[in-house]
Amino acid sequence: MRFAAAIVLGGALAAPVAGLADELVVHFASPWQIALHQPIADAYMAHNPDVTVTLRPPSQNYEDGAQTIVRQSIAGQLPDVTFAGLSRVRTLAERDIPVPLDGYLGSLEAAVDMGYEPAILDIGRVDDNLYAIPFAISTPVAFFNRSLVEQAGGDPDALPDNWDDILELAANIDALGDDIDGMWHRIGPDDWMAQTLIYSTGSPIMTPDESDIAFDNEAGLYAARMVERFREEGGRRPIPEDAARQQFVAGQLGMFFGTTNLVKRFEEQIGDRFTFGTAPYPLEDRAAGGVPVGGNAAVMLTRDPDQQPLAWDYIQFATGPQGQEIVVLNSGYMAANRLALDPQFLGAFYDENPNWRTSVTQLPIARPWFAWPGDNGVRITQTLGSGFERIAQGEPADATFADTVAEIRSMLP
Repeated sequence: MRFAAAIVLGGALAAPVAGLADELVVHFASPWQIALHQPIADAYMAHNPDVTVTLRPPSQNYEDGAQTIVRQSIAGQLPDVTFAGLSRVRTLAERDIPVPLDGYLGSLEAAVDMGYEPAILDIGRVDDNLYAIPFAISTPVAFFNRSLVEQAGGDPDALPDNWDDILELAANIDALGDDIDGMWHRIGPDDWMAQTLIYSTGSPIMTPDESDIAFDNEAGLYAARMVERFREEGGRRPIPEDAARQQFVAGQLGMFFGTTNLVKRFEEQIGDRFTFGTAPYPLEDRAAGGVPVGGNAAVMLTRDPDQQPLAWDYIQFATGPQGQEIVVLNSGYMAANRLALDPQFLGAFYDENPNWRTSVTQLPIARPWFAWPGDNGVRITQTLGSGFERIAQGEPADATFADTVAEIRSMLP
């Protein structure tokens, strides 16, 4: 039985698709995501026993994954499908490597019927062409230790929604003991959280014509100074993310700001030692602010017209409700397909697990993780992230921000 997997009519799967190729080669970034891709490949092959899905060894991260695909395109060794970092889809599109998916998806109305909301599809567009369909996505959220928040005089059922009150609460938690820290906020190594702070003000990342940076103003200074405030007022120590996660799991960190896909890992590691909660990311401008969507998306690479129907069928399965149920339950990523929220998939699960639902509530304010244009796109991503990381390590916000902006401008096309 072939799947046109995301097409659901009246709650039933659409008719099988016959006559597809019998082997598919898939690449993805980040070794830990084998926990997502192997179950999806197995489920697809179970429904399609005449198809073999081969998973290539993963890349180390999204940047390395994009560079791997670029090298393989030159060598003529591309896989049929890759799952690329959302901020790296543009890198591939500018080199004319992916196959546009607009013709496969059809009209906007058809896409919505398949569970793909316009805001989700916009994340995978480059120059109005759809090159990727989001697969495993996340937004930044707040994780907090309910007991420490309560001990510090806060309300664990209503975490503050603005940074002034959050930093005051963090200072109170920090004062609970020498072995307790108030907060930790992810900064680098990429620019995802730098973009988060900028987007929270309502500012775009570049001007509409992409001729210049759009945040070399109060929005950018706000973001840089906020990192400084995390350090000086919130007690954020300059420790690696792995160490901060361990500290949170040990019950010695009040609040952790990072990706929602940690929710499953935290539940497994914390167990019943204490109770934690999640809350939406604070916005500086609640009317215009937003949060960037991180994660990765399915991209078709094969140019073989006989192979493309199978590649599209697999993409539909992975990004449809069945695949998204596997993604969520095996990671903590949020569902990228609306149909996955139906009762027969994840609806009841989200009702019973509110910590997992928080990120889903932020979809209305989701923004694309901006991909920098030109050959220096990856370097700019790293420059912005490392500039903010230097502030977190102790450098002055205003001067470091000015240096970072100047360096980025020197690398723009």
